[in-house]
Amino acid sequence: MRPVSLGPLAPNASIDQKLDWIIRSLREIENASAEDAIAVADSYSANSTYPTTRQLNVTAPTASNIAAVLASFLADLRKRGVKKNT
Repeated sequence: MRPVSLGPLAPNASIDQKLDWIIRSLREIENASAEDAIAVADSYSANSTYPTTRQLNVTAPTASNIAAVLASFLADLRKRGVKKNT
């Protein structure tokens, strides 16, 4: 989470001003809490080579098929898309 600056609230603020300040503050906290999707994608990797596959065998799944699909998905996230190069 990045640092948050909420800004001052005047001591004599009206109810509407106080509510507005609260809403803006909560939005700022929410935005500061959001993680960067690119950083999240870059944090994943596979520790081995794998066959690139994007088809999950749902009728008779195997651990290796699921692992290959997951590794391919993570690689695609890191490349920012299926059609892009590393």
